[in-house]
Amino acid sequence: MLTRSSPRGVAFGRCAGRFYPGFGGRAVMICPAFGFEGLVARAAATRLAEMIAELGTPTLVFDYRGDGDSADLEGGPDLASMIEDAEAAAAFLREAGARAIGLVGLRLGAAVAAALSVARDDVDDLALLAPVTSGREHLRELRALAAMMARPGRAGDPDAALDLAGFALSPAFAASVEAFDLDVVATHAKSVLTQTVIANSDMVASLTPSTGLVTAGSDVAATA
Repeated sequence: MLTRSSPRGVAFGRCAGRFYPGFGGRAVMICPAFGFEGLVARAAATRLAEMIAELGTPTLVFDYRGDGDSADLEGGPDLASMIEDAEAAAAFLREAGARAIGLVGLRLGAAVAAALSVARDDVDDLALLAPVTSGREHLRELRALAAMMARPGRAGDPDAALDLAGFALSPAFAASVEAFDLDVVATHAKSVLTQTVIANSDMVASLTPSTGLVTAGSDVAATA
């Protein structure tokens, strides 16, 4: 059985993570944002893990291969490899004694968490925080942000589909993200899954009432 202790660094499937042991057979896994957004939200993801762990719940937050403290990935990461890393993280929690897993996804990590919730029978709770709902729109936003942040005279990676503040995203990564649609994934959501979406008012408007998340019975909350 899992018992509570201080957080410790862990490694699995060439991914690095921080594990907060706790009590009981239910654990929470945080699928963080990626790249520049992941860097910006890193402290928030860590603090979220700490807050959950303070309740006595075993909690894991990790970095995807090719990002953060994890090992590089030949050819670079894409959405499929990020889901594979989340699978490895879930396997780590099961080996640590967890019988059920709650998933928290931030931004692009919400896409990872949503896909994993469909693929695994041991996931019983899903929370999506400021989720990427459309991969195509997400890439459009990242390109606009990259244009605003670009330094005059600085050449970006010529082989990258997008270079955002030094985070070069490959064409394969861009293609995998562009194909993502949260509405399509949500249509496969299990009826036993408890889902919560926390987003700004504009994002909530895009989720209601057409998205499968709402028709699947999710709680959708707007933030200021």
